[in-house]
Amino acid sequence: MGLAYFQLERPRASCAADSSAGGKDLPDPRDLIAKVLEQYQGEINEMGVSGLAGFCSGYCCKRVSQEVAMGIGAVFMLLQALQHMGYININYKKVNADITKKLDLDGDGKLSQSDIKVMMDNLTSHLAEGLPSASGFAAGFGLGLYYA
Repeated sequence: MGLAYFQLERPRASCAADSSAGGKDLPDPRDLIAKVLEQYQGEINEMGVSGLAGFCSGYCCKRVSQEVAMGIGAVFMLLQALQHMGYININYKKVNADITKKLDLDGDGKLSQSDIKVMMDNLTSHLAEGLPSASGFAAGFGLGLYYA
């Protein structure tokens, strides 16, 4: 059934305006697609390789970040339990100040969405370096993050 779809004949002109133009056939959309694919074959290949690399990188980043988040959460629960039992005392104000100093990339003194954007821009630019299509990589990276 699917094969028959591709074996259909080209449609004929049926409206009055088309028939007054000499009764010519409408152009076959498959010819147009083939022409575009032939003309832009190099760009499509570049985006395909870069997009695949981006998808795999995005998928890996999300999976690894999930595992890292689980590890950080486990360490936090252990430290909280030790603090609750009186074995250690954690100065969370100092912890917060130190983490903010390390992760504040836009220099506004606090962690915000713009810091995450800077981190993602830095990550994707480093990963896409040397690839033929940075836009293909970025699109693939986003899809990999979404589908992981």
